[in-house]
Amino acid sequence: MTRDGRDWEVPELKGIRAGLVVVHTIPSATRLWPIYCMLAQANSGVVWDFVVAPDRYNAPVLRFLADRGVVVVSWEDLVKGDQRRYGIALAAARDGLELLRMPVIQIAHGALREKWTPLSAGAGVLMPRTRYGTGVDFGVHQGRTVARYLVQAHRDEVDALDPELRSIAWTLGDPMVDQFDGHLDMRESFRADLDIGCGQRLVTVTSTAGRHCLWRDWPELLHRLVTELPQHRYQVIAILHPHLWYAFGEDLLNALRPSLRRGLRVVRPDDDWPVPVIAADWVLGDHGSVFHYATRSSAALLTAAFHHPSVYPGSARSELGRLVPSLSRMDQIEARLIEVAHPDVRRLYAHAGERLSSEPGAFAANVRRLVHDVLKVREPTVSACLPPLEVPRLITG
Repeated sequence: MTRDGRDWEVPELKGIRAGLVVVHTIPSATRLWPIYCMLAQANSGVVWDFVVAPDRYNAPVLRFLADRGVVVVSWEDLVKGDQRRYGIALAAARDGLELLRMPVIQIAHGALREKWTPLSAGAGVLMPRTRYGTGVDFGVHQGRTVARYLVQAHRDEVDALDPELRSIAWTLGDPMVDQFDGHLDMRESFRADLDIGCGQRLVTVTSTAGRHCLWRDWPELLHRLVTELPQHRYQVIAILHPHLWYAFGEDLLNALRPSLRRGLRVVRPDDDWPVPVIAADWVLGDHGSVFHYATRSSAALLTAAFHHPSVYPGSARSELGRLVPSLSRMDQIEARLIEVAHPDVRRLYAHAGERLSSEPGAFAANVRRLVHDVLKVREPTVSACLPPLEVPRLITG
């Protein structure tokens, strides 16, 4: 149904259906890209265009798409023109979706929706905040939902939605959970590709973005790791949220240089960050999605700068922050790593990853089925599979 209440006719041109991939930021781009690959490779009867939607962090997206050689249409031309070419749109963020006329499938760009809504700057009166991505302020515009289908990773997420959004909620699973699970048996291969030597241990460090995150609240931790851990026994790889790169720019790289010279390696912001998580012996992280996804790996976990006030109370992320042991500034790092690797400690959070998806292994099939139902086109007979992870390029000293 269109915004004015009329049924949306699925367009067709010479037997070809067309879909639109709406990309806001690098995190949404890396979320949607494997989904697009899965859909495009399975059915040549559906063509896909991309569009860069409005967002304060959307500047790097055009280069991301240009590097991959896809068709990119202008956002301004799209919203002002005839959108009837497209029978469906995929998105992993919110801004501007109310301007689209075709049915939109909206997917979370990270693990679940378990943080508070961001607190804006300014001198206005503070108002009660809500759980991000679950309220009518997020999903409704002028009396109509901005998406036709709101994809949830776990059935428990549906209960957290405002009643107005539950009718459009579809529990389809999580693509990153499925990619993690599908590559766990490649851990040793990934370690070899990352040049982790025999007898060496890998410590992977993750930071989200925002006012409170590991990089902003404990920026010296990376340097402590590469200086206090013996280099012949340990390697350290950092995964920094793409928004940190685009917020701080060259200043971020300059701040990292002393650690890079001591052996730190850093994943580029648009590469496959799950690989060094799967390969890790330990993952240190804050309250971001990457650390939550690390619960699917075999690594021992240790929180660092986990900002509990940023996480919605009672959520799976909140429970994760309570169960996983923390690293303090007073700790001797190697001794703490050895301590938290003990099986008795790891049993405390052994089941934390189960709350990331109630449809493990089924996301690709579920989404492909929904997309083809919306487009009113026969689904391919080949199995729905997300593309394999690639070993990331690493920034070194």
